Parts: sequence; structure tokens; C-alpha cells
Amino acid sequence: MAKLAHAVLGALSIRLKDRKFRWYWYHHL
Repeated sequence: MAKLAHAVLGALSIRLKDRKFRWYWYHHL
């Protein structure tokens, strides 16, 4: 159970980072 939660949190943080990164590039081109 803990492993699953950790995996979900990891995927979420990666997605959040990707979105932030894209947003940053989109506004700093």
C-alpha cells in the first residue's frame, strides 16, 4: 500500500514539474 501511494505521488510530482516547465517555456520564449 505504501509503495503504491509513493508511486502515485511520484507520478503526480513529475506531471506537476512537467506542467510547470512547459508553462515556464511557454511564457519565456
